[in-house]
Amino acid sequence: EENRKLLYDYLELQTKAVAWYKEPAQAYFDGRRRVMLSLLEHPDSDEAVTKFLEEEVATAQKALYYMPDKGHYLPSLFIDRDDLQGCVDLEE
Repeated sequence: EENRKLLYDYLELQTKAVAWYKEPAQAYFDGRRRVMLSLLEHPDSDEAVTKFLEEEVATAQKALYYMPDKGHYLPSLFIDRDDLQGCVDLEE
């Protein structure tokens, strides 16, 4: 039952994130879904999935409900680091 509640919370946060931040959030959650599916392939997946969901809910809540970094509208959780190569930080 604990995993059901965590999964519900996780999916609720995912829905909000995708509604607010569109493609970057969808890409992030697609990647996390692949991780969760790989965890489910192991025979002792209950504990691993519980830990994964607890960490992901906490991470997503922090990203969605805290102010983004200065000069950004997108939470850093959803920024694809590969897209940043070649960018220069003008604040330095």
